[in-house]
Amino acid sequence: MLRAGRFVLLPLFLLEDGDVLLDLPHQIDKALQAFADERGLDKQEALYRILRERLIEEGHLSSGEEGIPPEKLNASNDD
Repeated sequence: MLRAGRFVLLPLFLLEDGDVLLDLPHQIDKALQAFADERGLDKQEALYRILRERLIEEGHLSSGEEGIPPEKLNASNDD
């Protein structure tokens, strides 16, 4: 992790051509660290989980679970 002014550079994923860095404001970095600490994760895994959950919530990523999406449930298929 590198500090650059008001931002923290967090290496996210090691790619063939090197690290991808994300500029995070210190407040976000502190919140991410708290989230990670509460769950016994490193920041990379914490960020992965936060992003994955949000992308699933927004419908941009499949959770991998089968079933009827909540917005398509009705009285005839709500078991």
